[in-house]
Amino acid sequence: MDFGTPKDADDFLLCAIVILNPVTAFCLMQAGKEMAKVAASRLRAQQEAERQRLRLEAIMEQMPVGIVLVNAAHDMVLANGSYYELFQIEHELAVATKSRGRLNLHTPDGDVYPLERWPGSRVLATGRPVLNEELFVERTDGKRIYLLVNAAPIVDSSGDTSVVVTYCDITDRKIAEENNNILLRRVLGAQEEERLRIARELHDQIGQDLTVLSLGLKTLETSADPAQIERIRGLRHAVGLMNDHVRHLTASLRPLTLSDLGLSHALEDLVNDWGKRLGIRVGTDLHALDIEISELASIVIYRVVQEAITNIAKHAHASTLRVAARRSGSVLRIVVSDDGAGFEAGPLQNISGKCFGLAGMSERLSMIGGHLRIESHIGKGTDVVASVPLKMVLNDDKTNDISVADC
Repeated sequence: MDFGTPKDADDFLLCAIVILNPVTAFCLMQAGKEMAKVAASRLRAQQEAERQRLRLEAIMEQMPVGIVLVNAAHDMVLANGSYYELFQIEHELAVATKSRGRLNLHTPDGDVYPLERWPGSRVLATGRPVLNEELFVERTDGKRIYLLVNAAPIVDSSGDTSVVVTYCDITDRKIAEENNNILLRRVLGAQEEERLRIARELHDQIGQDLTVLSLGLKTLETSADPAQIERIRGLRHAVGLMNDHVRHLTASLRPLTLSDLGLSHALEDLVNDWGKRLGIRVGTDLHALDIEISELASIVIYRVVQEAITNIAKHAHASTLRVAARRSGSVLRIVVSDDGAGFEAGPLQNISGKCFGLAGMSERLSMIGGHLRIESHIGKGTDVVASVPLKMVLNDDKTNDISVADC
């Protein structure tokens, strides 16, 4: 397009500016209105977020348990007063550093929890909640606090994950449980002492008397009339059966090999004896028990295995029985296995409610910090697994301060 002279070009530019200025002004005005709307919306969102935060803080402050919200960087975002009180953490310092303080968490067995194993850290790593996990913390004031911990993930609209963790103080409950365990140890200790006394009486008195009687009948048999020999032999056989019954009764009350030779030998004798009585194949692998085990732990483990084998004899219709011991890290596991009928195990609390033997096994194990697990399926046999912390088994353990003799 030819604008002719420079004056014509200037006139055209001036006209264009005059025409475009209102359009530009209108566009700027519209843009300003939109920006104002965005700013107002953002302000309302911020105010709503602040109201929600204040509401959440108010709710958290009313909760009797410690609650903390942690972001993906493991920084503390929010915590309630119960949390700071529970862990003896200075509020201002924690807020300033976004830190949960120097918490010294331990597993129930006493092992230190590294940060990556904390319930909140595991939730952030896996995205799965952690429910009803017990631990304890050594506070800076020297007090040990037992806690029940739950942790769950929270995913916001942008896809970022944070985690909310609750800490419930169960110290009073744990103290009550320990007091009950102490009482149970004393009761069972008294029972075991009485069992041992009766077992020794049977072995040393009645057992010896029956042996003397058998020898006397044998001597009498050599000088008896032929008509009396068969009768005397019958009496000797009856005395022999009585002697076997006394020996079995002594072993069931309290095997003397447990006190004299140790847990491994006592379990070997127990398994072999039941194998002969039931006419089934048996096997043992008890090398893990070749350590110095405390008297209390030996009695508990022996009684648990004894009850497990008794249940097999009553219900399993098994052709094979096996008892094995394994040391895995800081835990000793004793497994009693059979290839019998099996059953649908389900949760232990449901089974033990119907079977006093399993309940007794579980209670005994709890005295030395152990627990019981049943693995079974119909037609595939059963595994009874008793797990005990090694430090509660060893003879030099300071925490195992109540023995049978003390009771």
